[in-house]
Order: sequence, then structure tokens, then C-alpha cells
Amino acid sequence: MKMLKDVINIIDDVRGKEIVCFDMEGVSPYYRYVVICSGNSDRQTNAIMNRLRDYYIEKKLSVRVEGKESGRWVLIDLGDIIVNVFIEEERAYFQLEKLWLDVPRVDVESLITKNV
Repeated sequence: MKMLKDVINIIDDVRGKEIVCFDMEGVSPYYRYVVICSGNSDRQTNAIMNRLRDYYIEKKLSVRVEGKESGRWVLIDLGDIIVNVFIEEERAYFQLEKLWLDVPRVDVESLITKNV
């Protein structure tokens, strides 16, 4: 849960918007959490991606990134946590949240501490 808390706080610190998190335990054997958030522009989505990537590379963790060239939908694979960062228009178009309507959500607000 510490890693998830750090991810949420980094996104919040870079002013990511509408952060939601799904607890995928029992749903996916590959990852525990899926985080979805929005940025105002491709520049902001890339800023969120860069902060997450740099933070976890510094901690010697494997980080894989897809979509950084366009910045419209960036996927960051942190192993147990998959982070999807969209510009608002792309998020509205793809509506990933609808894929997991029956999956429990994590209370994101309770994880935000500003102490990352």
C-alpha cells in the first residue's frame, strides 16, 4: 500500500486530476492496482509520467512506459501498479473506468498526504 500511496501523492503533486484507483486483487493475476488520472495537456501527462518514472528508477525499480511520444494516453507499468494518464479528451473517449464497474475502488483521498 505504501507504493500506491506514493503513486497517488506524486500524481496529486503534479496536479493530476480526477484520480481513481481500482483494487484488482482477484481480478488480474498480473497487477494489484490500476490508477487512472487526467492532465490538462500532453505536457502535463508527460510531467506526471516523468515524475513517476524518475522516482521509481531512483528506487531501482523496473518502470515501463508506453505512449510518451504523443502524451495523450501514457501508460506506466510499475509492476503491481498500472498507471493510465490521459488528457481529458482521451479519457472521455476511452472511458476505461467502465471496464471495471464491478471492481472495488480504493479511497484515493485517504491516501493523499503531500509527504512524498
